[in-house]
Amino acid sequence: MQIYADTPVSEVRWSMEAKVFHTLSDDTRIWLIRELAKGDATVQDLTQRFNEEVGEMDYSNMLRHLKVLENLGMTKPRKAKDEPYGLRLPMTVEFHVAENGKWDYRLCWGKEKETPKGKMHEVHHEGSST
Repeated sequence: MQIYADTPVSEVRWSMEAKVFHTLSDDTRIWLIRELAKGDATVQDLTQRFNEEVGEMDYSNMLRHLKVLENLGMTKPRKAKDEPYGLRLPMTVEFHVAENGKWDYRLCWGKEKETPKGKMHEVHHEGSST
């Protein structure tokens, strides 16, 4: 989705929320997050490990799942196609739901940095139902 200055905030918010839930809704992507948390790996290495541990997956489908993580910003930027994928760590994904039906979430990752409010990670996105 292209975001322009006149894009309604509600459209941007729901688009990002949909991307977060989509990314975390797939068992293969959860497996990838766990594997990449152990260390950087190439698409070929990940495909081979997946086939040994879980089941059949071809290179192009593995790449498609990695692109979903990359598009959300969960992986480190790569400079070349043959460069390994790696997670942007540490990573925090928080969801809070209140009894009144209101909820919010936060995605953050990267090295801690000092701010006037204390130590924080880079916040990729925050949203809420309010």
